[in-house]
Amino acid sequence: MSRPLLALLLVASLVHAEDAAAQLEKGTPEEQRSAMRTLADQGARDAGPAIARIAEAPGTDLLTRQMAVSCLASLRDRASIPTLLRLLKPDLEPDLTFRGYVADQLAAWTHQCIPFLAYDPQSDPPEAKKLEESSVNGWATWWLQDREKTDAQWIERGISRALELLKSPDESIRAFAIQHLKTQTDLDFDYDPQGDPAALGKSIEQWDRWWTENRSRVRWDAAAGHLVIGG
Repeated sequence: MSRPLLALLLVASLVHAEDAAAQLEKGTPEEQRSAMRTLADQGARDAGPAIARIAEAPGTDLLTRQMAVSCLASLRDRASIPTLLRLLKPDLEPDLTFRGYVADQLAAWTHQCIPFLAYDPQSDPPEAKKLEESSVNGWATWWLQDREKTDAQWIERGISRALELLKSPDESIRAFAIQHLKTQTDLDFDYDPQGDPAALGKSIEQWDRWWTENRSRVRWDAAAGHLVIGG
């Protein structure tokens, strides 16, 4: 590619980014969603604070709020994690699916395996609210303890925790753990959370062996969208 053409493309990109930034502040919800996606695709981390403000604004509609969460997670700017932690609570957005989506985005980005239950006061028993509060507190505690840790340390903690949860007596927790591991590693070692103890034990042995052999060489591959070994 010639230098003049490269310079022209760079200028066009900057102009596009400036337009997108302006739409973030004053655009319609549809324009804001388009602008957020543009800035996230360009990896414009300096847009993180503006996107976070949209995510937390009381008047933001559900679709725009969800796009904001997606873009914050894709930018992987740690400064936005407190915003995502606040959005786990029903204060700004009571929608159960949305709160679960926020938890999923956090888990995918930070590699943490913290089971999350969204509580519906219209149908769920009071115990469910306590479980949701425990989940929210679990995320808050993790951030308090690990905010200064490296990405490699986050991976270490998250995968190790997921492997522990494979052994849980609660089938729903086991299902959550294996889904997290599949998402993170693109592996499953034929683990079935409904399997009999012998089958579960065999799969867990394979997971433990894989982790023992590779834990020091695991890294995140953005192109692949999951953890890989070495490289």
